[in-house]
Amino acid sequence: MHLKAPKRLPALAVTLGYAVALAQPQIQTESGVFQVVVVEDLGKGAPASTESLQYSLVLGAETLRLIFENPNDAEGIPPGSRVEVTGRRTRKLITIPAVSSAERRQDPHIRMTAAAPAPKTMGQRKVAVLLVKFQNDQRQLLDSSTAGSMISGQVNSYYQEDSYGNLSLGGDVYGYLTLPINSVCQQIVDASGVTSGFSYIQGAAETAAQNAGINLSGYDTVLLLSPELQTCSAMGEAAATIGGSPGYVIVKDQDYSTLLPQLIPHEIGHNLGLHHARYLLDTEALTYSGTVPSTECSQTVIIKCGSCPKSVISVRRVVASDRSSDRLLR
Repeated sequence: MHLKAPKRLPALAVTLGYAVALAQPQIQTESGVFQVVVVEDLGKGAPASTESLQYSLVLGAETLRLIFENPNDAEGIPPGSRVEVTGRRTRKLITIPAVSSAERRQDPHIRMTAAAPAPKTMGQRKVAVLLVKFQNDQRQLLDSSTAGSMISGQVNSYYQEDSYGNLSLGGDVYGYLTLPINSVCQQIVDASGVTSGFSYIQGAAETAAQNAGINLSGYDTVLLLSPELQTCSAMGEAAATIGGSPGYVIVKDQDYSTLLPQLIPHEIGHNLGLHHARYLLDTEALTYSGTVPSTECSQTVIIKCGSCPKSVISVRRVVASDRSSDRLLR
């Protein structure tokens, strides 16, 4: 006698089809804060001809990375604005389709719903320093005393001098905190994967801080300092948000002994709302010859930045006269 197996192929096909459907990007609309990040590759000797920017959408409970098929669609949306975006979502990534000019006017895939708050550029800017490490890299390259002294000492002194006393920095140091993720080389710079990019590390740090009972809501800048893997060819990488409430700075470095006094003031300058400059003065082209023209540097700037043009900051005018056109010097 021959027994026939029950026919389950249709049910199996339905199940497989459902699984495939779940794996496909879903068209979704989300509302949140538009976050723009400037990324710095510390292994490069000279800046690139254009800024390296990453975009994300801060929802509150999570941060989604935004990929624009046409990067020009991101222009004209001020960092820190509340926006509504429609795109193809895959996990924590939303791809914004490129659209024609007519489509953009009729049914935009990203539209601003509320203006961005102005960054805090007067009074005391409160900084939360998070000393963090990774699941696969537990080294503690910097102690809390050194980190705290850096913010309240060199960095604060620089901003007080360069703002004519209108802006100062203070804050607190927390950690070490272990992020619930692994470290990889070029993790900030290379944002091609779902588990890379600025927002991926930012979200992990927010989770670690929340689990440790740290409330970040009262700070103007959140500064993450973490180790870079010794196997990485580049010595490190850094990135910062343009503006932000709070603004975020993330640094991964192999050696914190000499870099911080030059790098941190520059990155916090992005939190003030500044992009990179292409000119030293409004009419003078910025050349990367390895030195900063003496006509542009005060003695304090020369001491703190030496021969590294990408660490210089021009904040006097933005703080004193609130000129939105001012830029960070690279």
